[in-house]
Amino acid sequence: VTYIEPLKAGHYLDLNYRWNQTVTTSDRQGLDFDSTTGHFDLPDSTTTNHFTTTNIIQRAGAGYNVTRRKWQYQLGMAIQLSNLKNLNRSTDSTLTLRQTNWYPRASLIYSPSHGRSVNITYSAATTSPTLQQLQPVSDPTNPFLIRIGNPGLLQTLTHSVSAAYTSLNPHNFESWQLNLSGNYSEHAITTATTVLSGGIQQMQAVNADGVWNDNLLALPECA
Repeated sequence: VTYIEPLKAGHYLDLNYRWNQTVTTSDRQGLDFDSTTGHFDLPDSTTTNHFTTTNIIQRAGAGYNVTRRKWQYQLGMAIQLSNLKNLNRSTDSTLTLRQTNWYPRASLIYSPSHGRSVNITYSAATTSPTLQQLQPVSDPTNPFLIRIGNPGLLQTLTHSVSAAYTSLNPHNFESWQLNLSGNYSEHAITTATTVLSGGIQQMQAVNADGVWNDNLLALPECA
């Protein structure tokens, strides 16, 4: 839901609200060989699990927008409330993860002359851990590569900044495009591997800080 309120010429306020709810289920039944019956009908508690995960995200934001001749800029703030509930129906236990994140947002567009512009933006977004990453049970499919979930995982918060310069000569159609972007992630979800006795590897999702990347792209064109 978005509402825009004009304040005066070239100035307006935007208000927005978003609700998102996802429900994921996982039902796995493991059976061992029963020598009495001669069939694989003996329940295996170590490989059997029943999970239901409900993730509710609410986000509300407001922004102030200005357009004045060569300048366009926007300043805003958003708050996001996340409620992740993981119900283990096998053990009748519930894991609940609640988080509150703030997202400042800003953008600037400067057009010094016809055909040339500079655009700078900032945004942020979160990524929730998956059900498989949260499940505190091991996956014994491969006895030499054991995957185990981590119920203590936090959401990943990623900050992104981008800057772009564009120049177009309408007479000879020469153009320049220069793009610079980068992002930094807090609590990035990655995989940690531990070597156990006998050379068995155990993999588990963990949170890591200090994850970043950048990109530079220059595109000269001439017709």
